[in-house]
Amino acid sequence: LRFNQAYRLSARAETGAVHLDWSIAPGYYLYRDRTHFKALDAGVTLGKPAFPPGVVENDPYLGRLVVFYKHMDATLPFSAPRGCRCCIWR
Repeated sequence: LRFNQAYRLSARAETGAVHLDWSIAPGYYLYRDRTHFKALDAGVTLGKPAFPPGVVENDPYLGRLVVFYKHMDATLPFSAPRGCRCCIWR
């Protein structure tokens, strides 16, 4: 599958936070600690994302990993100057 088919993202922004929701195709998964966020506009500050617990997997090469199957959601706090546009990029 293409990336945007395997991981379908929807997002909802409100004052001070973006709520992200991924639907993950069967046979695919997301790593919690390899999910990164970046502000593209100057003056935007991102906080620490909040994730649900996930499933702990022990990979012989990568060690202990938290992964998500079927679904992952995150809340990403942010602060931005008034009038700043929000862009969600996967």
